[in-house]
Amino acid sequence: MSIESSDDKPVRDQVACDVCGSMIGRLQGYQLTTLQVVRSPRFWRDYYERHKGEFVAMGIASYDDLRRSPKQAEVAQTIAGDETPWRVCEQCIELFDVDRERAEIQFFVKGPQC
Repeated sequence: MSIESSDDKPVRDQVACDVCGSMIGRLQGYQLTTLQVVRSPRFWRDYYERHKGEFVAMGIASYDDLRRSPKQAEVAQTIAGDETPWRVCEQCIELFDVDRERAEIQFFVKGPQC
């Protein structure tokens, strides 16, 4: 489903959370910088669990092994290469120590409320 934007191009009503892939409303969720994402230990633990099969196949059998492995730096470099903001759902925002009010998409749409 799409709506029309002001320049008559279709706009999706939903976008995928960049952490878990679940769909969230276009004006819902949170927006984080790549730096906020890669600095979060909880994000890395979650990332390991979501990709565990791939890591185990590489001989990285645990999250602690990932932390000691050069692979974490490789993945972090790949993630850091994407300069676009991260869209994060309500469930995944729990992985990050951020000011939720400032990270909320509505903050960017409406601006700070005084």
